[in-house]
Amino acid sequence: MGTKDLAGVEYVRRTRGCGRTATHSASSPATTSPTEDGTGIVHIAPTFGADDDRVARQNGIAPLMVTDRAGKRQPMVDRTGKFFLIADMDPEFVKTHVDTTAYKEYEGRFVKNAYDPKLTDNDPTLDIDIYICMKMKAAGQAFRIEKHTHNYPHCWRTDKPVLYYPLDSWFIKTTAVKDRLIALNETINWKPASTGTGRFGKWLENLNDWNLSRSRYWGTPLPIWATEDHSEVKCIGSVGPS
Repeated sequence: MGTKDLAGVEYVRRTRGCGRTATHSASSPATTSPTEDGTGIVHIAPTFGADDDRVARQNGIAPLMVTDRAGKRQPMVDRTGKFFLIADMDPEFVKTHVDTTAYKEYEGRFVKNAYDPKLTDNDPTLDIDIYICMKMKAAGQAFRIEKHTHNYPHCWRTDKPVLYYPLDSWFIKTTAVKDRLIALNETINWKPASTGTGRFGKWLENLNDWNLSRSRYWGTPLPIWATEDHSEVKCIGSVGPS
């Protein structure tokens, strides 16, 4: 059986919580999955990376986000590193999207022990990912579990493992002027000429919208103003001649 034969095949999700559906579909094969190591099969995280987002959109895979009581979409793991509390979610969202019985096992738990201020290095509590693996093994749902030593980014200030969050970003819609950019690139006298037709030219041919915002305490601030409740947001443009 090839990868194309698996596309669209449904399977039962092993863990439950947010999202009422019990089955998921295998996505179309992606060319970005290496086959030299492992199985050649990767999971899709719609909020992490352009390729994941593209494959997820093509296959109708929704990101695992929650809606808080203010009506804003939030990551399932809050900014302190623990699973969102049901009490902090929008009641209507909980009613339609959360299996409260299954989710209660995880709500309020830190995804990495390093973020739990109540734990010390001597406490025997397992990180949540290891806990889930052991639970699946005990239930006969895991074919094989192995430990692999690999690099993982840690914060240079706190030495804690880095947690990745889907955040709102500001983009310049460069794709709207893609043809104009390509045309202007052809008028530039590149030295060597292969730069314009090669590396830079290829980059323009595969142009994506430009993400110019960063979550940093330093850098150039964006001229975006918002009301306190964010009901109105305005980007102040350049001042032109009167």
